Amino acid sequence: MRYYNFDRLIDKYSSDFELLTEVRSYYDSKGDLIKLRMPPAKKRGAIIGLSESKVYRSDRVLTARDKHLYTKASLGDITGVKVIYGDDLYSVEEEPSVGNSPFTGAFCYVLKFISVFGGGDDGRP
Repeated sequence: MRYYNFDRLIDKYSSDFELLTEVRSYYDSKGDLIKLRMPPAKKRGAIIGLSESKVYRSDRVLTARDKHLYTKASLGDITGVKVIYGDDLYSVEEEPSVGNSPFTGAFCYVLKFISVFGGGDDGRP
C-alpha cells in the first residue's frame, strides 16, 4: 500500500539523462586498466539539486554540485554506475530510500559530482 503516489511529481520534474553501466574492468598486458561499459542508456527522472552549499552527514559531505535523482523504476545494481546529466558526470553513490519504494513508488539516489566533460576521462565508452 502506497502512502503517497509520487508519479505525478516525478513526471512533472523529469528530464532526460544517460546511464553508464560498467560491465567489468581488467588490466591488459601493459598494466593499463581497461573498463568495458554498456552503451549509454537513455533514462528519465527528476534530478534535483541540493538547497544548501554543503550538507554535512555522518558518512560524508555533499556539496551544491551533488544532486538527488528520483525515478519510478529502480536502476538495479548501482556498482560502477555513472549518470550524464547536461554537461556533468556523476557517480550513483547510494539509494538512501532502500525499503521505502513499496510505500512511495519512487526510488531515490544520491548523485555525486565527478567532473565536467572535456576535462579528462569523462566516463564515456
